[in-house]
Amino acid sequence: MKRILVPCDFSAPARQAYKFAIELATASKGEVFVINTIAIPILYETTFGVQPYPLGALEMQKLEDNAKQAFEKMKKAHPAPSDITVRFFPLDDYLLPGIKVFTEEKKIDLIVMGTNGSSGMEEFLIGSNTETILMSEMG
Repeated sequence: MKRILVPCDFSAPARQAYKFAIELATASKGEVFVINTIAIPILYETTFGVQPYPLGALEMQKLEDNAKQAFEKMKKAHPAPSDITVRFFPLDDYLLPGIKVFTEEKKIDLIVMGTNGSSGMEEFLIGSNTETILMSEMG
């Protein structure tokens, strides 16, 4: 397990996954790749009916900058040993395809994800992101 991926939205479970990935990388002399997917949001204006309006480059850059700041804050709160490489990649993609492509390109050995999970009707209808990734990797 030399190349460990942590999909991260900077929530409490994601921070726990990051801390665990650091421990694993320390034990295996591996490296940690942290990704934050930024799905291109669509806004709707109603001047001439409902029309898709993608965010511009400035708004996307702001989302990316916010993710980088959140990563630096998390990295500072949970520092890795000096011999462990930790890299951050903000991705302009949706979670599942972003992880699939990144995993193949970087030859990732292990994905560590935190989850709050889902339950009840939410689990029945959509499940959790972690469950979606697990099922797509197995299938």
